[in-house]
Amino acid sequence: MPTRDIGTTLASSSNSAPARDYQAKHCLAIGIDQYLEFPRLNYAVHDAQGIATLLHDSFGFTVATILNQEATRARIGDDITNRVATAAGP
Repeated sequence: MPTRDIGTTLASSSNSAPARDYQAKHCLAIGIDQYLEFPRLNYAVHDAQGIATLLHDSFGFTVATILNQEATRARIGDDITNRVATAAGP
């Protein structure tokens, strides 16, 4: 399978807005290479895994990935709902 660099170098700019420090940072990375009715993709899963790793390792995000056949509408919706409910607390 081909691989590519997703460009994880961070650019800084003196014109950028000041960074905010959020207490809880979450990422749901979804990558689908294997569609039922479309040609196979080569990089979606790799890119989802790469951005998930970058956000976790470099910025402290809580990360989940949903890949290929696991990425159903129901699964994605459930994961988002559960993460929002957990983040909001009681």
